Amino acid sequence: MKPLPGSGICIRRCGRTAATRWPLLFLPGGNYLLYADYQPEGIDPSVDTIPLHIAGNSPDPVATSSEKLTAVTDGGLDIKVDLAAPLHTGAASLLPFRIEREGEQLRATALSPYLGAAAHLILIHQTCKDFLHVHTEAGTGAPVVAHTQFEKAGIYRMWIQFDASGIVHTADFTLDVKEATPAHTPMQHPAHHHG
Repeated sequence: MKPLPGSGICIRRCGRTAATRWPLLFLPGGNYLLYADYQPEGIDPSVDTIPLHIAGNSPDPVATSSEKLTAVTDGGLDIKVDLAAPLHTGAASLLPFRIEREGEQLRATALSPYLGAAAHLILIHQTCKDFLHVHTEAGTGAPVVAHTQFEKAGIYRMWIQFDASGIVHTADFTLDVKEATPAHTPMQHPAHHHG
């Protein structure tokens, strides 16, 4: 998405209206889901799901069926999700992100806090569109790590966003989460889920 003046969202909650504006340009037409993830002062975090229809040519949807664990950010950094084991529902899931610039691995000190966290991670289930927002932390072996738990099996699209050298980088991945087995036990985690 690219900037386009004039777009805006107006949120009404508890009798008060808060208006904010995000300029966006939708290149292909079609149906979109807008996830508005926010926390008004003194109120628990919320996510609103807003359907949007954009007029124009709508390409056929592309179903993703396999994992994609490597990416290049829009700022030219190479990232790998370095999974130690396959992902399962109801189990402690560790997502380490290894980040390289021109073949040299970055340490956690190369990243600046971004919106109060080492990085922000968004996951959306491909079928039911459940939304997960995970606050990551600085790691030792990898500069960014995330702890979470998946409630549903299936394909998840995932985006990470972080600040390196004053530039906000974004990259996307695909995860394949399998049904739990008896060897996996649930845990509590910092992600918040919304369907």
